[in-house]
Amino acid sequence: MNINDLYIEGIDYLQVFGTGTKKRKSKRFKLVDLERSTRLYKKSYLVTDEVKKVKVCVMNCGPFSSVMPVGSVSIKFDNEILYLKMFNTRYLKGFFNAIGFNFKHVSRLDIYRDFQKFRNFVPESLISNFMNQSYLSLSRAKFNTIGVSNEKGLTYQYLRNGMKSSGRQFYLYNKSLELKEVGMKEHIVKTWSEAEFNQGVEVWRLELSLTRGKRNIVLNEDTGELVGVSLNNIFRKGFIHSVYEGGLKTSFTFVNNEGRRKTRCKRIKLFSKKKRYIRLLFGGTQCDQLRMRKIIVGSLVKDMLREAETREHRSRSFEDQIAMLKGYIIDNNMDNHILAILKRLSREYKCDYYSDVEKFVINYYAKLAGF
Repeated sequence: MNINDLYIEGIDYLQVFGTGTKKRKSKRFKLVDLERSTRLYKKSYLVTDEVKKVKVCVMNCGPFSSVMPVGSVSIKFDNEILYLKMFNTRYLKGFFNAIGFNFKHVSRLDIYRDFQKFRNFVPESLISNFMNQSYLSLSRAKFNTIGVSNEKGLTYQYLRNGMKSSGRQFYLYNKSLELKEVGMKEHIVKTWSEAEFNQGVEVWRLELSLTRGKRNIVLNEDTGELVGVSLNNIFRKGFIHSVYEGGLKTSFTFVNNEGRRKTRCKRIKLFSKKKRYIRLLFGGTQCDQLRMRKIIVGSLVKDMLREAETREHRSRSFEDQIAMLKGYIIDNNMDNHILAILKRLSREYKCDYYSDVEKFVINYYAKLAGF
């Protein structure tokens, strides 16, 4: 049976927060009082698009707590509309204007990736290999798994990595099985058909859930650019993919158990294509930590270059210094950053650039010696 490793991705859950403005009449969008309250809000309304004939969202308003801003409104968009091509920035701006909504921030964003196999293995084996410790997770986040004991033995159907309070979670689960047990969603099955998935093979989903509890910031390690997960950015071409890839690299990376430190073990490749220089950070604190690590790496390389210039006696051998530096680079995921650091130092010290730090330093020694 032929199963390829293609995948499709998009938004599966979107909730936003803002405030209500003066009422604006709109014949297109109809509000129906659901006559119920939530834990935080007194009123709930179902909003439908009478032109497109689709459910748009459930809108909650009238906060119970005086701590929340006056006129607070929470909007959770309907799952089906998230899969429609018309759902974009232009549509949202028109919708917000029609109902009198002043957008403030994204409360929750779930990005899905549906597929039938990882690059070289079936999805369930990732969970089983993780549980028997053949694979190790580089993330220190808490995890939860669900398995079933049947005539074939123990099979796994679900793995969650991360806690809700952390602001970032990954869920790996059998989506085909969920639709059978919970309820069929034709709009999701339609995306599988359009992607030409094998109808005889179950579809799995690896979902990244982001909440505002801790702000998630996308870092381009190649350029140093920092971009927040805002509503405008969500609909920029390629942005959702970058957020997802950054989340994978930061929070859902596995390695082979080789009986040594995890950071030095061979990484498991889940998907064929990835963005190498994207990382997802928790707020400004991690950005500051990254800058400090860059400074430390640059200083360690400079120390070795200065020793060569001054002919100072080393308290540690050259081999020990290189081993310590390489260990720090690996342990702190600085393998991409070291390239930019060495390029900058090659200009500063007017020497040839080498991507390998040991070769870079040795070449500088040879230059000083006149070779």
